Amino acid sequence: MASSGAIIYYRKPEQKFQLEICAVGFVGLGLWLLLSDAVGHSEITQRSAGIVSLFCFGLCALVIGRKAMTKHPIFSVNHDGFTLGKPGEKEALEVDWSEVQGVGVANIADDKVLSFAFRDPESLKARMTVNQRLKANENEAAGVPILMIPQKMLDASVDDIRNVSTKFFFNAG
Repeated sequence: MASSGAIIYYRKPEQKFQLEICAVGFVGLGLWLLLSDAVGHSEITQRSAGIVSLFCFGLCALVIGRKAMTKHPIFSVNHDGFTLGKPGEKEALEVDWSEVQGVGVANIADDKVLSFAFRDPESLKARMTVNQRLKANENEAAGVPILMIPQKMLDASVDDIRNVSTKFFFNAG
């Protein structure tokens, strides 16, 4: 599926911000443990805990910070269909509008979700990655659509995304 003229929706950046603050806090704790005065046997334990905290949480802070600085596409839509994930990547799930039966928004556990109904869900699940397929089977067992995108993950309103997706869906048919 070509991504020309696609509207791309990204992951909310705030999701990683809290993790970054926690990681930086533990780096500070590691520095405090490493630099504060300790006496006796606790000195070795304290310094070791400080070094481990600095190393582990410092690495986490770098990784999370790097991910927070880059935009991660979650969903892109165009006249041919939609892509779940970054268009062109191996893990991206590309879906043609001819496979879609409907697009909707549901309220599940006090959160809005963008949901899709498919003409042949098994065919779609066969193209999913292992993690996507596990989530689809979990959703199916719970009696909800196999593909849902929660509002809390997106940088735009699921109602707006549904409206855009519905326009593309009906124009493709």
